Amino acid sequence: QAEKSTYPIPDFITRTANETNLTKKTIVDIFKRINKEQTEKIFYNPEGWISTFLSEIRITLSDHIVDNIEFEIDDNTEVYELDTLFPEMVKQPQRELIEAGKAGLYDKIQVDSDVEREFIENLIKPDVEKDNTILYFKFPPKFKILLPKIIGNYNPDWAIVRRYNGKLKLELVRETKGGVKLEDLRFPQEKRKILCAMKYFEKIGVSYKVVTSTSHDWMQLNEAKQLSFKEN
Repeated sequence: QAEKSTYPIPDFITRTANETNLTKKTIVDIFKRINKEQTEKIFYNPEGWISTFLSEIRITLSDHIVDNIEFEIDDNTEVYELDTLFPEMVKQPQRELIEAGKAGLYDKIQVDSDVEREFIENLIKPDVEKDNTILYFKFPPKFKILLPKIIGNYNPDWAIVRRYNGKLKLELVRETKGGVKLEDLRFPQEKRKILCAMKYFEKIGVSYKVVTSTSHDWMQLNEAKQLSFKEN
């Protein structure tokens, strides 16, 4: 029987600490709780073992943050310059543009998928023709909701100003996906960002939810408080 080969062990404690912002002490404690049979595997495939170890910690930590994250309103937070976010003219790839219609912030709008295209063409534009949607735009890439590094910052899809019973709702944010079940999203990190965004928008009183290109109830308000004003 051939002897098992062993290899030098890289400093995975420091590496994990740097990538997760956990303390080295916490990572050592986690390592100590792994059963001996599993920890000994590190000697025979260090890089593979460390990669799995780091991945599992990132997943567990990310889910913990999503479950426990809270947002507070800080009046001293720096706000974006509107001229920077929404300049008079924007350069976009020609192949990804469609006509925005009379309610679009710009004359054309960028779409990144067929779902986005169909959401605008089949749901938003007909609502504009009914004089319900007054204004809509896609959030520019520069606009980010700041989240912990391990999850990544979040760029929402659509902002919509819509009339409800003679009033204009100033905040309506929608995320377009191929389905509304977050468990079916291709990347788990997408789900985590959306779950954080739900808490974020609820905190500031903005109606937010995930919709598809066939969600005919896309305009339905959720429980978030809405800011509104009466038209003259």
